[in-house]
Amino acid sequence: MFLIGSGTFLHCAEKNTVYLEADTRTGPRYAFVSGDQAILRTDPINIASEIDFPPAGQRLVVLERTAKQDTIDDVSDFWYRVRQDSGIEGWIFGASLSFSQQEMAQNVKGRKKEIEEILPGIWWEIEGDGSTGYRKIVFKNGYFFYSYGNRLENSGKYEITDELKLKLSAPTGLGEELEVRKVGLEYRIFARIENFTYVFRPAPEEKEYLEVENKEESEQ
Repeated sequence: MFLIGSGTFLHCAEKNTVYLEADTRTGPRYAFVSGDQAILRTDPINIASEIDFPPAGQRLVVLERTAKQDTIDDVSDFWYRVRQDSGIEGWIFGASLSFSQQEMAQNVKGRKKEIEEILPGIWWEIEGDGSTGYRKIVFKNGYFFYSYGNRLENSGKYEITDELKLKLSAPTGLGEELEVRKVGLEYRIFARIENFTYVFRPAPEEKEYLEVENKEESEQ
């Protein structure tokens, strides 16, 4: 594991963390979130409070790391203090990071392909109590269809960006950019509007229906 750019580490007095030298000619050192389970925490310990859940592909500025490795789920790595573009700082376990641009590019390519495969079908809104809401999004043949109840609100094309987000060609009540993230064994779609987050999950039985429908259309 290595950091992009050259430079040295400066050890703090307590020897608990290792600071990056701030005055370098190469600029800041970057890392990229490489998995779906990344958690930004207040301190370099697995039980520390959660600050944020940075999505796969997000670029972070690396500020310092712990002097010793920690072991989580049989994986040993350092904790890194990082800063998001928004200015939010926190600690993230090294196993959730990639420090190689080439490695990250391969990771993004594979993740985009995976999203392309699971996306087609109907995605329903999840309410806070786990029940199904009124909003739904249908992805089919490179197009999206956003509905509220039985009313189609808008439709258009979509693309998967290198940040692994869905960029919509037309505005919706959910905004024009959605985030796809794996939660446990399933994927979820997140839409953040002001201080509220809408969450969508796939409807497997209806996805199967769309696949059968597409097959029938191709045979005609």
